[in-house]
Parts: sequence; C-alpha cells; structure tokens
Amino acid sequence: MTTQRHILLLGGTAEARELLETLIKSTEHDITYSLAGVLGSKAEEVLRSRMGFDTDHFQFRMGGFGGPQGLHTYMQDHGIDLLIDATHPYATVISRNAVEASKSGGVPLARFVRHEWTETGEDEWTVVKTLCDAAAALPSGVTAFLSVGRQSIAPFASRKDCKFVIRSIAEAEEQMFHSATFIQGMPGRSMEEEMALFQDYDVDYLVTKNSGAGKASHKILAARKLHIPVIMVERPNLPESPEFSELEPILDWIEKAPDLPLSGSTPSESDPE
Repeated sequence: MTTQRHILLLGGTAEARELLETLIKSTEHDITYSLAGVLGSKAEEVLRSRMGFDTDHFQFRMGGFGGPQGLHTYMQDHGIDLLIDATHPYATVISRNAVEASKSGGVPLARFVRHEWTETGEDEWTVVKTLCDAAAALPSGVTAFLSVGRQSIAPFASRKDCKFVIRSIAEAEEQMFHSATFIQGMPGRSMEEEMALFQDYDVDYLVTKNSGAGKASHKILAARKLHIPVIMVERPNLPESPEFSELEPILDWIEKAPDLPLSGSTPSESDPE
C-alpha cells in the first residue's frame, strides 16, 4: 500500500460512482467527489441513494472551479495529490481545464472513460465530427429522434424541413423549433422500451453522441433492431493524458501515480475500440 493520498474525483457518470465505491471499499485514500452544479441541489442525496451503502468516507462538493486557474487553486488549497477526470466523454471544458490545472499544479491526472459504442454489420451509421454536421446529414422530411442533451440541440433548429422528437433529462428550450415533440426523462430501461418509443413517434433517424456504455445503449440496440439509421457524433479530441476504461488498471495507476511523469507519456490502458 502506498502513502495515503487525497484524490479529487471529477464525477457525474455511473463509472465515476463505481470508481468512488471501489476506492472507499478497498483503499484508505481521502476522496473528494465533485459534481457540476447543473445537476441540482439534491445531487449528493441522489448519489448516496444510488451507491447502495452508507458511508461518510468521502467528501462531496458541487459546482464549478472557475476555469483551470480556479481548479489549480482549489487543489493547492485542499492538498490534492491526484486528479481523476471521470466526467462525461463530451464534458470537454472541465476535461481540458483538468489537464491545464494538472500541469500547472504538478498534480498527476488520469481519465476514467467508458467504452465507446462500435458499429456492427447490422447497424447503419453515419459518423460525423460535430453537431452541425449531424444536423446537415439529416435527409429532408424525416422525423429524427435527438438524444444529444438539451444543451446540444440548437444546431438542429434550422432544419425546419424535419420533425424532431427530443429527449433530455432536464427541461429543454422548446420555442426555437418549428416542429418538435419534447420528452423530459431518462433513457429507456430496455431495448424494448426504446423500440416502442421509436415506433410510437414514427422515428426515421436517431441522432446521438457516442457516449458509450450504460442504459443509453438501449437506444442503439433498438435502432439496430428496427433498422433505423443512426447519425453518430464522434467523441471530441482532448489533450493527451493517461486514460483507462477498466477499474483494475486505474486502481493500479492510483497506487503508482506519485512516481509517474506528468507529460502524458504513460501508455494508455483504455480499450482501443
């Protein structure tokens, strides 16, 4: 066992919660778990209810840091030894800030990311780089199911020749769309539930980000089963950093991290897919 460290874990995903639970159960490290303020005032209550066990063996914080300099200052003020970015794959701002703060503060950083979805022979994907590219790729006259998050729907508003079914966890801006049905809710709990939703709304296309893993994969399976084409927005490029997608390798990195270089030259342990 290495020296006890203070870990700042940037969370907001099921994988982050799994890592938090594992660290609590199997190590003696001090952990501060941070969530973005947009998740609401009951974020800690929801987190603890999902963990499945009661514990006071971690600290919780919520809200932004004020950019890379703010994150740097926070880590200095709170004696942070290790920084782990387990945020959503498309949370680019905090991920880039984490890299800058890691370098400026001399705090080793690793990313813990979920596996991407991969196209199979049964899928019909059009892979695009940006949301604007996704909007442009839609054929005229189709009904598209948007599952990209409420903050990412604006590029589709100009497509007045298409109909949209838009699902988001938080309430979305409705008035910008000419023809759209809004659904506020979580992803379906099964492939069958997602299939029923697509059929109820006569969905022709699914537009989504390659978030990977989790319950969100049910929509990918539903589209495959129903032969619905998918427009897939690929993941953004982020500055180089050690990256992992499995628990064992990142736990090993945590134990050895104080001796690792900060250049990002450590080989990635993430799945190449």
